[in-house]
Amino acid sequence: MVRTTIYLPEELKRELEARARLEGRSEADIVRDSLARTLHGSSRTIKDLRFGMFASGHSDTSTRTDEVLTESGFGES
Repeated sequence: MVRTTIYLPEELKRELEARARLEGRSEADIVRDSLARTLHGSSRTIKDLRFGMFASGHSDTSTRTDEVLTESGFGES
């Protein structure tokens, strides 16, 4: 990997920090994932689009409904 520096608006940085804590991931991992999706287009598959207690990959889906729907791409064109 190559190290790089980016400048973020304060609000975006706060959102990134919150998402990292919520998902138990590093901020760098979230940035890499987001950048890859943007540059390579959506890499979602039918499996990725499924959600719910059996397909979300999380045991706390019922308390994370909005996040699970966002991760699944629900409502995106």
